[in-house]
Amino acid sequence: MDACEKKDFEKLESYHLYGPKFTKFSTESAGRLEAEVARKGERDGLSAVNGLSMRADGSKIDVFGKVGIATFVLNYSFQGGRDEKQAKTTMVFGRRMGNEGSRTSI
Repeated sequence: MDACEKKDFEKLESYHLYGPKFTKFSTESAGRLEAEVARKGERDGLSAVNGLSMRADGSKIDVFGKVGIATFVLNYSFQGGRDEKQAKTTMVFGRRMGNEGSRTSI
């Protein structure tokens, strides 16, 4: 969330395991997004807003071996809270092959 608020695209993208197995649903799109479309959408969307503030409420994290699944309600607003929104969110985290100390969203 910090990377999103600061528009730190390099950091944000380092959390994603973009590739042929990456897909994402978005409220801005009717269908499932593949990796490159999702990456472009995140960059374009975050670039277009000012004063983004994000908060994860009701977080629950379940761990299954080397995979973690986080569910939460993402509360976010733009320009000092004037446009407030919510999104039910699920994120899957796993270890990258050969990098035991690093975790990433997949």
